[in-house]
Formats: sequence, structure tokens, C-alpha cells
Amino acid sequence: QLNIYNAAQRAYRIFKSAGYTDDAIYYIAPVASQDADGDGNNDVDAVGSPAAVQNAITVWANQPGRIGPDKPFTVYLVDHGFVDKYCVTGCGDAGKVSPADLDSWLRALETSTGVDQVNVVMEACQSGSFLDRSPEDVLSSLSKVGRVVITSTGRNNNAYASAQGAYFSDAFFSCAADSENLKA
Repeated sequence: QLNIYNAAQRAYRIFKSAGYTDDAIYYIAPVASQDADGDGNNDVDAVGSPAAVQNAITVWANQPGRIGPDKPFTVYLVDHGFVDKYCVTGCGDAGKVSPADLDSWLRALETSTGVDQVNVVMEACQSGSFLDRSPEDVLSSLSKVGRVVITSTGRNNNAYASAQGAYFSDAFFSCAADSENLKA
């Protein structure tokens, strides 16, 4: 769990160093209080749950002026996962987010705001299952025009913790900190 906290907190600090304000970042954590940027203040906006993720996308991001055409929206998810499950508070039905859930919330946001640039970055085991199309459900992918979806693994692969974070996120945010593009 400490590695997940470290990866999420590093992402928060990278966005802050890129000029995002606290008001432009919605930070969800498994606990009600975390100082993600080390300034002595609590940075948690919501305690982790599927409803909190849905609220962040469909309510918080939907506020006037927050996002829209040419004003992108980025979601970074880091936690545990299984095929077609992102585990927010456990991987039982009550604690998980499915590709269909995330896709429906993003589609609602895209429709209501006109946002035409959505980035989804997932650090979780088997997170590639959110990107590919399973034979049983060809409509379950997050892929669509206007979205960049980057996952740490393929459908059947595990993500791994590094010494303090997670291997994929460590590399990804090192590139982001060096102002590289998403493809790099």
C-alpha cells in the first residue's frame, strides 16, 4: 500500500510542478488525510470508492470552465486490478470499477462539456483489459477518438512495485517531469 501511496503522491507533485493548482487536481485516497505535496496541508478531496471516482469525473470535472474543447482532462488511476476490474476499495462488486463504468462516466463528461482530449493512465495489474476488447464484450474498451489510454500492463500481465513506487509509474512520471510527450 505504501508504494501505491508513493506513486499517487508523486503524480500529484508532478501535476503541481507543471502548474496545476490544488483546485485543478481531484485527489482520491483510501484515507481521509494525506499530504501529497509535503506542504503540511491535507490534499485528499475524497476517500476512495467507485462513487468517488464517478463523482470526480461526472460532477467535479463537469464544473464550468474546468475542462472543455482544447482544455484536456486527465485521469491517473493507481491501485490493484484484475481483468476488467480496477479495485478502488477491494475487488468485490461494491469496490471495483469496470471498463464499462469508466467509459460511461467519460462519455457523459465528453457529451456535457465538449472535452475533446481525455487522457487515462492506469497503473494496476491486468489494466490492459480496460484498453483491449475481450471476445465476450467487444464494446468494453475505453478506446475512442479523442482519448489517449495508457496502461501499465496487458490484459493478462501483472504490474510490479519498485523500491518505493511502481515500475511503470516511476518511468512514466520521470518522462512527464522531463516534459516528454505521452508517446515517449
